[in-house]
Amino acid sequence: MKGRNFKGVWIPKGLYLADGLTWTQKLILLEVDSFSANDLPCFVSNDHLSTFTKASVSSIEKSISKLVQYGYLERTRERVNGKSTRFLRVNRSKFCDWETVKDAESNPQNLRTTYTNIPKPVKKPKKERTPVSITVCIEAFEGVGSNALEAQKFYDYYAANGWTQGRNKPIVDWRAAARNWVRRAAEYDTKNQANGFNAAKIDRNRLANYIEGGDT
Repeated sequence: MKGRNFKGVWIPKGLYLADGLTWTQKLILLEVDSFSANDLPCFVSNDHLSTFTKASVSSIEKSISKLVQYGYLERTRERVNGKSTRFLRVNRSKFCDWETVKDAESNPQNLRTTYTNIPKPVKKPKKERTPVSITVCIEAFEGVGSNALEAQKFYDYYAANGWTQGRNKPIVDWRAAARNWVRRAAEYDTKNQANGFNAAKIDRNRLANYIEGGDT
């Protein structure tokens, strides 16, 4: 909201004279509309509305529920970055004299908005069943600390098997399969090194007997 040339709000006659609404409820409608008049979502918290109206948070929640119940306020929820976020919007049709702000299209910076503070959803990378080329495959392997040789082995193996694994089950995400391949290759190398030649394990007498007479 910093840097916005906010000039105030206009109270419609219908809202000002509404007998069925408390001033806390009227202030909530005005505050929400000051954010959403430019047709952008308002997701101010109950804490903000409590500070603005000087009413308790529980009173704000009750007021919002009443406004929604009476049709003065629209309340929806959407998931943003995996978190459920509440959006509010005033139902202007309840007040015939509540006109749309004329500045909304020509000079939107004169309107308050919380839109710029909404966290942008993190797009999950699209899963790919097969790599588009061996070059892409090599880049993926090198990106996780492997090399082009392992990438070629991986590519040739799964290409020959129709990019299936297990019981001919199609691979859902080849990059995940590639990471598993790299991990298994590292584990295999470690195991071979452990079971490989180790001079400390050689019994010289048994080796000499075997060379001379074939005895173990």
